[in-house]
Amino acid sequence: MAHPSRTDMAELQNNVGSSYPHSIIVTNLPPSTTVESLRNFFNVLGPVQTIEIVDGGDVLTFVVAFVDEGVCQTALQLHGVDFGGQPIGIAKVVRHPAPIVSSVADVLANIGSSAADLSEKHQVGKRFDAINEDIRKLDKKWGVSRNLNAAAASVEAKINQFSQEHQIDEKLESVKQKLNENPVVSKAVSFFKSASNRFSQSMADISLETKKKFAEKRLSASIADVNHTEGLLSDEPIPEPSNVQSSLYPSAGEMRPLQSVQTSAPAATAPLIPVDEPVAPTPSLYPSLPQPSAPPQLL
Repeated sequence: MAHPSRTDMAELQNNVGSSYPHSIIVTNLPPSTTVESLRNFFNVLGPVQTIEIVDGGDVLTFVVAFVDEGVCQTALQLHGVDFGGQPIGIAKVVRHPAPIVSSVADVLANIGSSAADLSEKHQVGKRFDAINEDIRKLDKKWGVSRNLNAAAASVEAKINQFSQEHQIDEKLESVKQKLNENPVVSKAVSFFKSASNRFSQSMADISLETKKKFAEKRLSASIADVNHTEGLLSDEPIPEPSNVQSSLYPSAGEMRPLQSVQTSAPAATAPLIPVDEPVAPTPSLYPSLPQPSAPPQLL
């Protein structure tokens, strides 16, 4: 038989659900597959919590729930492995919250968000911290917790002593075994256990969905506050330059003509020398070199 395609597995993931968190879908199984044979196949990886049949006919599909998520992830690696002469398809169960779970979570998230706003507005957290601090001081002063713990330990010791003297645990275990041997009681216990597991899982789903919706609402509120603050800042007028700045940097209409700035003392005027009088040579800064009396003779 052909290997299960990704499209078929994706369709199963959308249509098949489970009340257990660590569950996989196992399909393309031969008609001779039983719950016990499938349990023995996956028990090699780790403890199996439960196995439920999804569809019958020529191709069987089961939902296998594990106790541990690590075992569930390992089981996903067996996709395409031969089982009874057929390549089996394995995919993770995609758990979608039920509509009632989403509705309850939405209501709880709204209540939590409103309570958080009121707490921030009235500083409820700080007041509770102050009350807790006062209670802690009183408890330390009067020893209320210490006395309560001692009383609880004393009561527990007396109950254990009474149970050992009258063999309460052994009698309860005997009654439990007799009840388990009764098929009606066994089915009732199994039903209530399954209902309890489903209820616990629903509560966990509501808690997880509420946390997600609450985080989304708080994030949206924070973004709205930031946008509101930026809007207020953008509406403020830009301040005009001060008088000092305007005087230091005049506008084009106020530009004044440049004035010459005297940076050194005025130069002294040299006296005029008559033309008919000989002018004394200016002493050179460098000593004069001796001049040859006659040009050199060429040999």
